[in-house]
Amino acid sequence: RKTIPGLRIAQKYAVTCGGGWNHRLGLHDRVLIKDNHLHAFNAQDGEPLQLALKAARHKNPELPIQIEVDNLSQLRNALKAKPDCILLDNFTPDEIRDAVEIIDGQCASEASGGITLETLPDYSHLGLDFISTGATVHQSQWVDIGLDWED
Repeated sequence: RKTIPGLRIAQKYAVTCGGGWNHRLGLHDRVLIKDNHLHAFNAQDGEPLQLALKAARHKNPELPIQIEVDNLSQLRNALKAKPDCILLDNFTPDEIRDAVEIIDGQCASEASGGITLETLPDYSHLGLDFISTGATVHQSQWVDIGLDWED
């Protein structure tokens, strides 16, 4: 996620070396239905949202299906279509607590959006399966490595 083209494997490896865990490598290993996809098909909620999930499963039966939701109403509708994972986008810790209770083991749960290294501990005890943060990219110290050669 949020990697430099051509460096994905190296950057994912760096996360692992730093103690993180990559639960997905890219969009090739799961279907991720994000909010902009739902907006494009006018499927932000209700039956259209459920149909979007069912269509993704029909076209990609071998891949896990993950959907990003922005609120508890979307969450309830998404659960009716039985996704493999729900991505709770920009939920507060209190909203996540409610969401995890609603999910109740029906699928995996992931929190994402606005989570920093400082706020990460606020999410650690909420019962989530995954917590994603852009901090590994946004707060990284970059190093310029050159492969200079002399004759």
